[in-house]
Amino acid sequence: AAQQERLRELGVAEDRIYFDQGLTGTDTERPGLDQALAAVRKGDTLVSPKLDRLARSVPDACAIGEGLAKRGISLALGGQLYDPTQPMGKMFFEVLDTVAELEVDLLRTRSREGLSGLTTMVETTARLEFELESPRVHGPHLGVLLCDIDDFAKIHDTWGEAFGNVVLAALAMRFRQNVRQGDTVGRFGWDQALVLLPGVHSLDNVAQVAEKIRQSAEDPIPHAGVTVRATLSIGATLAVRGESVSTLRSRAEAAVKAAKQAGGNT
Repeated sequence: AAQQERLRELGVAEDRIYFDQGLTGTDTERPGLDQALAAVRKGDTLVSPKLDRLARSVPDACAIGEGLAKRGISLALGGQLYDPTQPMGKMFFEVLDTVAELEVDLLRTRSREGLSGLTTMVETTARLEFELESPRVHGPHLGVLLCDIDDFAKIHDTWGEAFGNVVLAALAMRFRQNVRQGDTVGRFGWDQALVLLPGVHSLDNVAQVAEKIRQSAEDPIPHAGVTVRATLSIGATLAVRGESVSTLRSRAEAAVKAAKQAGGNT
């Protein structure tokens, strides 16, 4: 009722108000919206109190906006008019398109992180920063492993994104099986994971964990009648108290590069 009253305030005639009632955000069929889109003609204006009352998501809004622009129909949101034939209106629809693409990319990233079950890259970095800033005058060190999947792009391109996600999930499970409770295993890039091992006494301790992870990664990964063997190139290092994340990462990446130059899987 409040939305319909707002439309009247925006100058929409009673017989031109279309609405859907009792639908959830997951409903894909919206008869009221379909009727409204069918009713407008070239030169007309489609009015909505707010963008989120018109669309389910940014990609949805982009699709609606693009369809209106192609038909020469303006869009008014809460009293602000966006005419696709005018510079500001055209820019609005282009911004919608850009944000829609960003939302899809973010959704894909979140899906990969959820599927792998690993700590997100943001949380992993935050934990690393905390460890680097924590005082450790004497005693155990923080061990760090940067694990890079060998030829992951080839696996992805050959078998597709879905199969690539299966490989990520399988490797994530093997990572967790070879570390202690309290260790961190997190995403650190598209085909990389970072393992934080607090309380180690030497680089040899870190290398021993790295070797266990490397060996477990070699086990075949079957899926949908296809079997893939994924291997890891791992860079191992000890953190230096007070150093930056970028400095530590550069050292770990140099170790990964050396492992790859040695043939990978090492």
